[in-house]
This record gives sequence, structure tokens and C-alpha cells, in this order.
Amino acid sequence: MLLVDDDGTARRETIRYHEALYNRPDDAAAAGWAARPHGLVVDAVARVSEPVHAYDLGAGAGRHSVLMAGRLPLGSRVTAVDLLPSGLDRLTETAARAGVADRIEVVEADLENYRFPARDAGIILAFSVLEHLSTDGALTAVLGRCRDATLPGGIIVTAIFADRVEVTARGSRPAPVECPLSAERARDALASACHGWEVLVDRSTPTAVREVRGGEAYDLRATMVAFVARARRRSPGMPPAP
Repeated sequence: MLLVDDDGTARRETIRYHEALYNRPDDAAAAGWAARPHGLVVDAVARVSEPVHAYDLGAGAGRHSVLMAGRLPLGSRVTAVDLLPSGLDRLTETAARAGVADRIEVVEADLENYRFPARDAGIILAFSVLEHLSTDGALTAVLGRCRDATLPGGIIVTAIFADRVEVTARGSRPAPVECPLSAERARDALASACHGWEVLVDRSTPTAVREVRGGEAYDLRATMVAFVARARRRSPGMPPAP
């Protein structure tokens, strides 16, 4: 059974962590993991051969939004969605420096309440954001909206960091996360949402990153569940989906 962040402790820690990340000086931010696009996303973007409307859910400071705006075919546009204005502010600054600000729209929204404006997505990215939903039901709902917003031939690119634990010199403890998913449950939810689609990537990989909270260093260990799937294209003569 999945735990629920009833008292909001995990959500507060998530916000604290990301606010600190987005407000680091430029040189420190540029040296951190949050400034480097992940290879999963780089590879997915390379699969797109025509202009699309791309969505970056949980865009943060824009490491992937800026990548997509710069590398997707000319005429593409990106909608970057995030809860924190501090992240979107940094994204806007980074996009301007990269010369792609005119291709990115920023939307401040909680992912659980966000609704796609149309069924027009050529690519939807949800990288390290779905584990921050409040419940298993919210995960199912958001994935369903992603599926329904994707055009035939479009792709959904996801990475969920599951089985999260913090390891210190004193031992291990569960990491504070709103929806502490197991890798098995995360993978099942993704596969169910994209049932009948062409699966391009389906893998689970151990990860670890060194962090500090309250002056104490710890290793944040998790399993990265990477899942990329393409919506089936309609056959000639097949009516469009409702």
C-alpha cells in the first residue's frame, strides 16, 4: 500500500529543496545535476522529426524545456509547467540566454490540477515529477490526461525515481516524498496508461546522488524507472479517436 503525505511534511521538504536549488548562484547552479539534460530526454527529442507542441511537466529551472526548444524541429513550441515561480523565473532567464524564449510558454500550476488545453501533444515529458503527486489515484489520473492529450504518433517520456531511501553514516531511512512509489508500481502504472502503444524504452536503473539537509550529508538512493512510449498512428481510413 502507498503511504499518503497526510501532514504535508514531504511536500514542504520537496518545496524547500527545490527552492534552494533554483536560488543557487549561477555558477553553482550550472555545475549541478539540475543544469544537465538527461540522456533519456536527449534521445527522445532526437526521435521527433516534425514540428510539435511539447509539454514539460515539472519543468523546474528548464534544463529539458530549453533543450527541447533548441533541438526540436523548427516551428515546435514548448509549454513548461511547474508549481514554483522560482523555477519558472530561472527557466525564463536561461531560455533568454539560449535564444529560445520565444518558443517557450511557462505555466505556473500544480500538476494534479493542470489540464492540457487541447489534444495536441507531440511529446509530453514528465521527468522526476510523478513521484511528487499526492496519491496513487493522482498518479493514475495525471497519466490518463497525458495519454488523452497525445496525438497519434506522439510520445510520452517519463522517469520516476522510486524506492527512495536516504543513507547516512547512522543508517538508512525512507526519503520524504509525497507518493513513495515502488519501482514495480511505477512501471505498472506507466505501462497501463500506455497500453497498446509502441514501447520504446522500459528499464529500471539504480541511482544515487549526494545531498545535504540540515548540515547532514546523505546519499539519496532510488530506482529510476524510465518509460518512453509512442501512441499508435491511425491506419488509413480509421476514424480519429474521440
